Amino acid sequence: MADRTKKTSMKYIVANQSQKEVTINENLNLLDMLVQASAKSILNAPPAHPDEGDTYIVGTAPTGLWTGKAQYMAGYFAGAWLLVAPRNGWRVWMDEGKSMRYQDGNWVDEKKADIPAALPPGGKKGQVLVKLSDNDYECAWQDAQTGGAVVPSPAPGSSNPPSATPVAESIMDDMALYKPNTEYRIGDIVYRKETKLRRWYICTYIEGGKPVGKSGATPPAWKDTPGNETLDNDLTWETYEGGAAITVSTADHAKTAGKLKAARTIELTGGVQGSAAFDGSKNVSIAVTVQK
Repeated sequence: MADRTKKTSMKYIVANQSQKEVTINENLNLLDMLVQASAKSILNAPPAHPDEGDTYIVGTAPTGLWTGKAQYMAGYFAGAWLLVAPRNGWRVWMDEGKSMRYQDGNWVDEKKADIPAALPPGGKKGQVLVKLSDNDYECAWQDAQTGGAVVPSPAPGSSNPPSATPVAESIMDDMALYKPNTEYRIGDIVYRKETKLRRWYICTYIEGGKPVGKSGATPPAWKDTPGNETLDNDLTWETYEGGAAITVSTADHAKTAGKLKAARTIELTGGVQGSAAFDGSKNVSIAVTVQK
């Protein structure tokens, strides 16, 4: 019989074992760290003054007590670091408000993990791009027929002839076309008939950090310059060229902005008090009152 569990390497209690509480407490710490896992941040060096139970994801260049444990999860219990090697599919919620997924040897932002790197290669004059599934972003070039109907090309390596049943409107199908008053998630990609395949739009932000947001009752004023963002009710869409690689590298925030998405109040307290509303569009002055 093995002395540890397979997935999380928790220790079994063996017959006639002394100090069973040591093994049980170590396993409880491991469960506390991994069940509904959350982490404060990704660090390469252990923090100087961690609190009991603090958990981190170890970066790609660890130092100090974390040396040699790149990408591990590190939890601080009873004055020592508990380091656990992750497995494919593990998810961790970060204190900054995003979910990380471990896959193919790396921790990746989950909302970007399944976004395609680029349009599929190939394609020739007269072909259109068709989504292969409603469950992901995979698509392929297919031959078009007169009138906009499409006959699928056989999959690579397949001996099956194309189906005689026409496929609907290529990439402009019901799933991919932008719709007003519709729920979307971060990472969703939409197209517009007006720009065909010259542009695509990726949902990069949802107001309030919600998992699902709704588009406006009417279409927004689209910003069609690649890299620009379009505000659409709860959603923010980033524009990409039709053949461009998707490289969202700015934590899904605008590179430049004229004002804050939500105004804030600056408030002075203590011996001098005062407040002013601030939305980032202009400087503000605060009238203060000196407390006696």
